[in-house]
Amino acid sequence: MVQTVERCSRILRLVAHSPGGMKLSDVAEQMELKYTTVYNLADSLLRSGMLEKADGRFFPGPAVGELDFFRRRHRYLSGMTREILRLGKYSRPHSFVFSVPHGTQIHALLWKECSEREPRRVLQFLPPLDSVAGMVMLAFLPPKAAAALREAHRSDPVFRNKWGGSEWKLNECVARCRETGYAELPYEAPDVLRIAVPVFADGKLIGALTWTRRTEDRSEREAMLPYLLALEGPESETTSSETLFQA
Repeated sequence: MVQTVERCSRILRLVAHSPGGMKLSDVAEQMELKYTTVYNLADSLLRSGMLEKADGRFFPGPAVGELDFFRRRHRYLSGMTREILRLGKYSRPHSFVFSVPHGTQIHALLWKECSEREPRRVLQFLPPLDSVAGMVMLAFLPPKAAAALREAHRSDPVFRNKWGGSEWKLNECVARCRETGYAELPYEAPDVLRIAVPVFADGKLIGALTWTRRTEDRSEREAMLPYLLALEGPESETTSSETLFQA
């Protein structure tokens, strides 16, 4: 490893393992380096956002969280790609969509039609009050986030046109989703089967997987539902770390 990179890595790790932050003098002492050397490295890390400074102490910067966000997203997408390919064996023709909550929006990130060999990565928006994925988010997101999602779209025409402006109807659908573990829309077309199930990882909801099949044969819904409910989300990092430690 290039010496500068190795030293920057050590600085970041030392700071990250210190809940109260660290002074550069302490970092230099632990690394057995000159203060000026550590100062120059820390200054570069500070300007890049990898470190931040408060009250003379250094802490992990916002860029660290940003990189971790993309690392986790890549892991989630890889895990869901495997699950979509596995579930696709039980239903043809079909489509699968993996979507995630993003503030008061829902972003579809993976999409697979039956003719495609594997899911393609996309960035599309799903209407929160007019999608089964939206029902999953309202049912399983933390209450504050779910309330913000609902409030942001209460004035959407779909709430008036599809739900008749009825909070009771919407609440009933969300409650049913929370109780059964999957979501369906009460106004879905008779020739469309569409089900969304929640996806959990690292102890929290990370998104929803939606299965769609165009047919009036309801027996296909009954056949597919157990596989959807047995969905395995991306492996949790805690489990992964414990396995590595035990090995």
